[in-house]
Amino acid sequence: MDSDDDCWEEPMNDAQDVKCLFCDGSFQSTSELWEHCNVNHQFDIAHVKQKFGLDFYGYVKMINFVRTEKPNPKSLFEHTSPFPWEDDRYLQPVVVDDPLLQYDIEDFDSDEEEVDEKYLQNGSLDHNNEVTNNRLQIALERASMAESALQQALADLEAMRAGVHELVLGNEQQNRLDEAARSKVVLDDEEDPYFSSYSHYSIHEEMLKDKVRTLSYKNFTHKNRHLFEGKVVLDVGCGSGILSIFAAQSGARKVFGIDKSSIVYHAMDIVRENKLDNIVTLRRGKVEDINLDVEKVDIIISEWMGYFLLFESMLDTVLFARDKWMAPDGKVYPDICTMSIVGVEDKKRMEDKITFWEDVYGVKMSCMKNLVLSEPVVDIVDPNTIVTSNCVLKEINVNKVTTESLDFKSDFQLQALRDGNLNIIVGYFDIMFEENCTEKISFSTHPTSPPTHWKQTLFYLESPLALRKDELIDGTLQCRKNRKDPRSLDIVLEIRDNISKQLMINKYTLQ
Repeated sequence: MDSDDDCWEEPMNDAQDVKCLFCDGSFQSTSELWEHCNVNHQFDIAHVKQKFGLDFYGYVKMINFVRTEKPNPKSLFEHTSPFPWEDDRYLQPVVVDDPLLQYDIEDFDSDEEEVDEKYLQNGSLDHNNEVTNNRLQIALERASMAESALQQALADLEAMRAGVHELVLGNEQQNRLDEAARSKVVLDDEEDPYFSSYSHYSIHEEMLKDKVRTLSYKNFTHKNRHLFEGKVVLDVGCGSGILSIFAAQSGARKVFGIDKSSIVYHAMDIVRENKLDNIVTLRRGKVEDINLDVEKVDIIISEWMGYFLLFESMLDTVLFARDKWMAPDGKVYPDICTMSIVGVEDKKRMEDKITFWEDVYGVKMSCMKNLVLSEPVVDIVDPNTIVTSNCVLKEINVNKVTTESLDFKSDFQLQALRDGNLNIIVGYFDIMFEENCTEKISFSTHPTSPPTHWKQTLFYLESPLALRKDELIDGTLQCRKNRKDPRSLDIVLEIRDNISKQLMINKYTLQ
């Protein structure tokens, strides 16, 4: 009688059935599966590997893509680079412990050779008409696909030849430069999330639909034509090119627009569409790296404002351009900006954002409150929640300010408008086009003003501050660039509680 050990059998590694990629069939080995796919679905894995240059990761992504999207096997051969399965999300297995993902793609070369050798040894390669006919059909289909690919390549070549012919015969040198730049395969802004974010049309759509913002710039340029007529203008961070176009429409002799994101290529099309390319020249790159065709400019315009005015630190770039290119009597617009705060009592908002964490479906998450309190919120504030007067923290003259002075610390005093509780400090800013303007233009992001895409910046207080009407609240606000990310802001808010006489200190990072 055999012992238990003698009766023990090792489980086979590939005991799990291998599911077909294109039908409901299951097979006991990958070799059987690939033979089935070859004969019944005209899907030869060795040919697929060669056609698409699949390495291990490319093979894994393709298998998961097929299992997820369930394409027709013939349609796979119609794809050209970039292939739809190149997304990293297809590295996630669709079938748990999928046997197809447990083999190196290199094994398929040897697998196919083993199958062919098996047919040769059995003498069945020439006698199995079904297999022979199937392989002939596959060969014919491959030849047909190759012919289609050749025809498409010839058509693409003809289109390219026509495009080159048009460029060579064209008189617009800038068009050639624009198209050459557009054809670059690697875009630098893909390496910088900040510039990359401005490559998408949606953010420019949001800004253009902000009527307060866009009409203020249009009114400034069109109603102060004397500033622009015959002048050289620089648009810093031109984006969609709307400000450059406004300047050209207002009589500027030459307008240069600079933007680091790839949206500038679409702006070039917009300029040409409006037949202003003889006046407006757009360049892609960082302002710090660009060389203009002129030594000095007469006017710099820019929409550089971020949340709480200074978020994103784009004003630094405007000041760099001012110091590098501005003519002695030139001006930057907008020229005057103020940063201000106002106190708010909003019990519902505090409950939704802060008190919420004390009981989350019966679970205490109070530790999350500190995280929430440290992150300012950008949102529209209900004017009815205002509980104090306003106070200007800092005024900026863009024609005179230095980069170093943008880090600041300011004392403030707010007066209670009624009895209540102060639980949120709201930051906002005002923008003015003033110097030498016959018609001065301004707009505000104060809660009582028409809303803008900047909204307001809310700083939640850890503890509410009890107020009595006409009472004065003293405090200090310090604003500095974050050391690790200069586009973010570190803000320290100190408020003195008149009842407890204690100093409330709140720290925030706007990022």
